[in-house]
Amino acid sequence: MRFILSPARNFNSTDIEARTKPLFVAEAKTILDKLKKYAPWELEGILNTNGRLAFKSFEYLQDFDFNKVGMPALFAYNGLVYKYFDPLGLDEAAVEDSQSVV
Repeated sequence: MRFILSPARNFNSTDIEARTKPLFVAEAKTILDKLKKYAPWELEGILNTNGRLAFKSFEYLQDFDFNKVGMPALFAYNGLVYKYFDPLGLDEAAVEDSQSVV
């Protein structure tokens, strides 16, 4: 069985660095290039969110750098699913296992 977790609206700020490279970098760059062209009020409609979150997303999109090492999505988001998943409570072996299954 496979699950797809949607990113939450809130981000964590931890110093955990990614251990693997994203799989779909070329596709993500294409999407990023398109999204960077939208104004915050346009993103509000596209993302179906409020103005404050749309502006925050606009800033993230403008500042995003594929050359910068990021943190794994498992640790980056703070939302209901991630809260109960408790990724910061995982031991090293569980984190290693998650690299191939999450």
